[in-house]
Amino acid sequence: MMFNYAITETQIASLKDILIPGLPDFEWTVEYASYLSDPTNQPLATSVENKLKSLFSVMVRMSEFQIM
Repeated sequence: MMFNYAITETQIASLKDILIPGLPDFEWTVEYASYLSDPTNQPLATSVENKLKSLFSVMVRMSEFQIM
């Protein structure tokens, strides 16, 4: 939804590596679900926030995001 054009599987894998470096996909689902169930858990909230900031930082610099 953030890109005007489809991105490749390689790009998707690179973005996943930013979010969950070296971990299986379900790890993000588990971590985010844990955060949603207890948003007052500060260490968990900080972890989720930092991961999302890193991910979005890379995404907005990609040419597929810039092309309108």
